[in-house]
Amino acid sequence: MGRAARFYRVWIELALCLAVFTGVVRWWFVPGWVARHYADPFPLLGDHSGGRTLGPFFDLLPWRVSHEGPLVFLIGDSSIGGSYPTRAFLAYKLQAELEHVLPGRHVQVVDCSMVGVYAQDALVLAGKAFGFDPDLVVYAVSPRILPLAPSTRFATGVSDLALDPDVVSHIGLGTALRLVGFEDLGRTLVYSWWGPARLRVPLAQALIETLKVPSPRASAVLQRLVAAPTPHPPTPRPGTWLWPRDEYSVDVPSRSRDAFDALVDLCGREGRCLLYHVPVNPAAVGGFEPGLDDEFVEYVRRRTTAARVPFDDQRQFGKAEHYKLNLALRPDAIHPVEAGYDAFAPVLAGIVARRLDELRR
Repeated sequence: MGRAARFYRVWIELALCLAVFTGVVRWWFVPGWVARHYADPFPLLGDHSGGRTLGPFFDLLPWRVSHEGPLVFLIGDSSIGGSYPTRAFLAYKLQAELEHVLPGRHVQVVDCSMVGVYAQDALVLAGKAFGFDPDLVVYAVSPRILPLAPSTRFATGVSDLALDPDVVSHIGLGTALRLVGFEDLGRTLVYSWWGPARLRVPLAQALIETLKVPSPRASAVLQRLVAAPTPHPPTPRPGTWLWPRDEYSVDVPSRSRDAFDALVDLCGREGRCLLYHVPVNPAAVGGFEPGLDDEFVEYVRRRTTAARVPFDDQRQFGKAEHYKLNLALRPDAIHPVEAGYDAFAPVLAGIVARRLDELRR
């Protein structure tokens, strides 16, 4: 056998091994090991990593969603959930309320709430969601989704899917490339197109579990594999606002605003979206700088009206006792306690049900 033949044989054998490994991961490891650890204990499919490693979430979607009834994706930040999922968060309560207002229909809500979520994260999530032909994509918004100079390009690990075929086919290759940036292009291409790379953390966990590696070493291995942590939430400076106008203004072009505009355009093309402003605490101290939220709502109304995308302003809903204290121990602007979710879930369910009826879904 000649040198060239030996060279090509090595690469062919390597490609076959990778194909077999990919098939085993997709058809055995995901529905078996990953589902058991990341989905089976929970009634709703959602992210269980705080937004850092989204491989299990995205790779379980094909195994967990169906079209036996309305399929609803709920996208948002910590104002609707965002931390380790519990039945206290809005998505769980929304599904229960939808089953009440849509009796006899098997309603599925996919929980896409994650801590931080900028508009650019939401755009990728929406693009991926539309790859599953949902009946409705619901996006919870507030001015904090549009930072002028975010500390990272994305607030979550959603860049792992930014060049996924579903995402690119819905938001466009040019938009996807601008979102990712040249410096992360290679990494994102690998993670977007090769499932085992996205599942690096659960694969390592399974190996450690199988080999019974001591816990400290296992933790060190997993820490090296986990994507960069999400940005810390902003901390109010004395005498200033948590979300000041000079850092969140919609009047200044930014990557965040461009992503939001692209998301509204996507919703206009698909025709199956609902945007709403999250309820705002009437007793909040040091939250949105006065005028910022009004400017944001005006901008959102202008963009959604032009694209014929429904937008509901729910800022006035709720009472002071529905909200937490923020990091400065002052009344929080947008983060409810469980009683706040309990009060708002029936309202949102009614809005979602009417939208589904309009769409005849």
